[in-house]
Amino acid sequence: MNHHIFIISDHIEGGKRITGGEIYRSLMSRNAWGLHSNTATRANFKEGDHLVFYLGGQHVFLGTAVAASGAYVDKTSESDSWFLESGTYRVDLKDIQIWDQPKPIKPLLKKLSFIKNPLHWGAYLQGGVRKIPEADFEAIQTSEDYEVDLSVEKTLSETVIAFNPEAAAYEPHSLKSPERVKLSRIIENVQKGWQIPNFQRYFDWNKEDVRSLLESVFNDYYVGAFLLWESGEDPNLAVEPIKGVAENTHKTDYIILDGQQRMTALYYAIKAPDFPLKGAGKKRCYYYLDLKAFLEDGSREDIVVVKERRLSREDSFGDSLFPFYELESLRSWIDGFEDYLDGQMATEPSGSAQVKSVRRTLEKRLNHVWDGFEVPYVTLPASMDLVHVADVFEKINSKGKPLNTFDLLIARLLKYGTKLKDLWDKACEDYPNIKRYDEESEKTRMAVFQTMSLLYHPAASSKRKDILNIYENLSISGKDQFDEYWKTCIESLDKAISKLENMRDGFGARSPKDIPFMPSLPMLAALIARVGKTDREADGHSKIAEWYWSASITAAYSSGAESQMSSDFREVTLWFDNDNAVPAVVLEARSKVGSLDLLETDEQYSVLYKSVLSLVALAGAKDFETGQNLEHARDNQKDHIFPKATTVGFGSNKHVNSVLNMTWMSA
Repeated sequence: MNHHIFIISDHIEGGKRITGGEIYRSLMSRNAWGLHSNTATRANFKEGDHLVFYLGGQHVFLGTAVAASGAYVDKTSESDSWFLESGTYRVDLKDIQIWDQPKPIKPLLKKLSFIKNPLHWGAYLQGGVRKIPEADFEAIQTSEDYEVDLSVEKTLSETVIAFNPEAAAYEPHSLKSPERVKLSRIIENVQKGWQIPNFQRYFDWNKEDVRSLLESVFNDYYVGAFLLWESGEDPNLAVEPIKGVAENTHKTDYIILDGQQRMTALYYAIKAPDFPLKGAGKKRCYYYLDLKAFLEDGSREDIVVVKERRLSREDSFGDSLFPFYELESLRSWIDGFEDYLDGQMATEPSGSAQVKSVRRTLEKRLNHVWDGFEVPYVTLPASMDLVHVADVFEKINSKGKPLNTFDLLIARLLKYGTKLKDLWDKACEDYPNIKRYDEESEKTRMAVFQTMSLLYHPAASSKRKDILNIYENLSISGKDQFDEYWKTCIESLDKAISKLENMRDGFGARSPKDIPFMPSLPMLAALIARVGKTDREADGHSKIAEWYWSASITAAYSSGAESQMSSDFREVTLWFDNDNAVPAVVLEARSKVGSLDLLETDEQYSVLYKSVLSLVALAGAKDFETGQNLEHARDNQKDHIFPKATTVGFGSNKHVNSVLNMTWMSA
């Protein structure tokens, strides 16, 4: 089974443009796809291959399907009229999934391995077909980042004029040369000055993972390097010991960014803390060196064994097993083992000499494991800020769950006594709307902090770097003040959701997926909180509504959402008190609204398309069959007023998918 991207582009025929979206929808309705006769890899397509469809120009993935056949010439001529060119090879499809929200490629550029140079990613999507690894297919299929950049690229002159030196400011960091640390020092350090950030994932190795690492150490293999971050005098995020180490009061010297699993595994084998490994049920595991196997062949790959029982010294001698939990008292154990062997070999003529030879060999090897084997490590300087460290962590942790800003804030705020996870769980418990939106997208969590930053940051900034330092940037005096801000923002966020989904005097969004632009959530929450403190609240709500529809009409949030939010919040709140201070986005919308081309608006994920359907819902459009409007039948789906047909329908088949031909209907 292979995985492929099928690349779609617009087609011009007889001076008329047929959009890629139209081509895609037409062929999906027929459970088929077409391959040009010149497609070099045509013969490689097999039944069962997995396909994902990419719309060039719009830079989005539209959906997936499974090939129900290889590429073949349709001798029945059934599909001749389906394809735009004669001689097209047909591929039958099954298990077609057309996503409600197409997935933009830009947030995926650094995650897709077939794109070697993300700065020039377009070169990797030339032609009609691209074979990709299964991991890339999965990354596309599971992506939940729907922010699409539809903005027009600036010219160089415009970029130079808009250049802000402060935004491009850069202070290089000087990294120390790699150092090395012995196993004995690793165990000592994790009990004292080396700790993990609170956002690190839990230890999740199983007993075979630990056994394999010990065997690599014993055989003097390279086990990878550690990455540490100097903590400085006052770590700017909460830290904790690795699993199994008791809480301590030692000063944190280094924060472990990469190496937690390996350090915990070594600590587990040597200190034998009381917790079970993954997959071992409730039983602890103990690790031993098989001495007979070692003495027979010191380079064997199976000389470390796992048992569920801690052996006494006498039992370990009798079973010919060296416990790794005896490494710290190696000399004492070796002395006892030598005495045991002397007793066993007393009647052998050369027994004493052989016992001494065994002791020397075993002691030398185990001494090297404990106090000779070294692991390299690199340290990041304390001067490197949390944002850069988070980026580094995400890159080295690419196989794990991506680290987001909320994860960092959990650790960051714990330092100030704020248990963010508990606060969020309580918010979801108290406000079902917030819980529902959180289940749709984790970005809902950041909407709270964006709201808080808009309301209380001196420059109304909602940038990631400012949110990560929210206590300092908002001059929060302590936990009580933060809790007060949090309560205000959670309440406002709940009101914003209700406003967005209100079908009478709100904004007519059926669900989170139908909101024209998601940055409207924190913006509305912040504006609702602020307008409640004005003397002209009713007038303020009217202005909020005009801002919302203006931002929708102009697609103001298609790029640079953080900067746009800050600018709009400052301008709209000024407008609350000064009727003449009309925001720029509102002025632009007033000039554009009369020239909108809704007939050509047919891309269902676009801001304008969603906005029109929200207005249709607000107008009380009723389902033809049930007579119910969307307020009373939220399960209704968007569908065509006039059916898809080549001879009858909405003016012409070309515009059948126009938003003007869509309404809310029951299934």
